Amino acid sequence: MTQRSRPSFANALWVIDGTPSHRYFQHGDHGRYFRFNIFPILDAHSWCVIGFWLSEKENTDAVLGALRSACMVSGYMPYQILYDNSSAIQSYRAQEAIHKISVTAFAAQAGNAFWAAAVAAANSAASDKGYRATVS
Repeated sequence: MTQRSRPSFANALWVIDGTPSHRYFQHGDHGRYFRFNIFPILDAHSWCVIGFWLSEKENTDAVLGALRSACMVSGYMPYQILYDNSSAIQSYRAQEAIHKISVTAFAAQAGNAFWAAAVAAANSAASDKGYRATVS
């Protein structure tokens, strides 16, 4: 099991990743089978889900819905956002929203060294500036 250090306070680093569910559902109107895509947002300090969105497709609207949900539920905006390289997150609208609500955002890379650097950056930069952004 991989042991990773955590950011020193809540909302220093949010992690977003979309994944399809492993259950198929039959659509009531036209009988087509589909599966939901789930977009959870985790606070890396507590590893709690602070927002999520369910969608039939992995698209930009699902990413924006998950971000909106996390901001409304937590009452805060993140210092950093870590995301994968999916096409839904790489779209112009999603990137624009991510960079508006966070001080910095970056795509995930493989390896624990990258994670350690991301957590260290979140801890030092955010705490040095006394960062606490709230949603009004």
